[in-house]
Amino acid sequence: TFPGYVASEFVSNDATPGSMHLARWGKHIRHEDLRQLSFPDETFDVILSAEVLEHIPKPYDALAEILRVLKPGGIYLWTVPLIANTDAMDVQLSMLNEDGVRFDRATPSSGLNKGY
Repeated sequence: TFPGYVASEFVSNDATPGSMHLARWGKHIRHEDLRQLSFPDETFDVILSAEVLEHIPKPYDALAEILRVLKPGGIYLWTVPLIANTDAMDVQLSMLNEDGVRFDRATPSSGLNKGY
């Protein structure tokens, strides 16, 4: 283990942020929702997320929450899939809708990015 290192996954909309759940591989995993993290302000020096933000409705809400728990001068490092369409606006298609219901297809519509 690494002191001060916290790993988490999104378990379900019904789970309480910070709660522990038994994963299918037999280990316990911490549930966190990037839209409402269970950590106090200015907790982390470094935060890493990989291939996560594109699955979150209102990703800018998640970003604000990440910045809330990041210490001043801290580092947030993330990866997201690259879309080669240089004409695309700041639009994301999520695997969760606003109610947290998973869907596998989405059709872009005009104004999809408004309010994000």
